[in-house]
This record gives sequence, structure tokens and C-alpha cells, in this order.
Amino acid sequence: MKNVLPVMSLIGIAVLVTGCGTNNNDDGLIVITKANDGGVVSVAKGDNFEVVLSGNPTTGYQWQIAETDESLLSSSGSLYTQDSNAIGSGGTYRFQFKAIATGDVHLRLVYKRSWETAIAETFIVTVRIS
Repeated sequence: MKNVLPVMSLIGIAVLVTGCGTNNNDDGLIVITKANDGGVVSVAKGDNFEVVLSGNPTTGYQWQIAETDESLLSSSGSLYTQDSNAIGSGGTYRFQFKAIATGDVHLRLVYKRSWETAIAETFIVTVRIS
């Protein structure tokens, strides 16, 4: 038997996700996290922000940018930091972006192995640039 959420629960989840705010780090950089998955994040033209997601490349899985609009968002690179020195430990992926023009852009990242077509996890957020 499948687990099915009632429609009202799904609507409530959508409202909660859309209402999730972003965080700013100590440098004032806008930080988008898993809590923003499926939601809308508003930034101003010229703002720098980063998407922060947990992962473990020792399993072969890595977060990759799968969809964006380079006319609205400029990628400033990415960085992976391991949580500990223990062999096989996971860590944090950080993808940096700059909002370069106004409009809405769907930013989609996928967690997958490079040699497989199957996607283990998807992160998507709509970035609204004003």
C-alpha cells in the first residue's frame, strides 16, 4: 500500500516551503539551504548568494548544477568541505552565484553519480531577482 498525504497536507507543505526564508552568513552573504527546496527566494540584482547542501562524494554521488539561466545568474564556482578527517565522512557543497539581471530563474541541482543516469536527489528553487 502506498503512503499518500491528503491534499490539504500537501498544500500546507507547499505554503511552508514557499515561506521559508534564507539565512545570511557572517559576511552578509545570502545562504539558500535544503529548507528552501521547492520554494521561491527573492534577491536583488547584484546580490551574491550561495546554495549549501550536504553530500558525500566518497559514495560517488556529487551535487551538480542541472538547470539555470546564465543570462540572469552567474556562477562564481563551487566548493566542497569535508565535515571531518574520518575516511568516508560526508561534508558540505557550496555553490556561489551572482544575480546579474532581473527576472525569475529556476535553479536545479541534482545529486548523482557521474557514470549513472539515475538521479538520487533533486534540489530546485526559483530565484526571483528584482
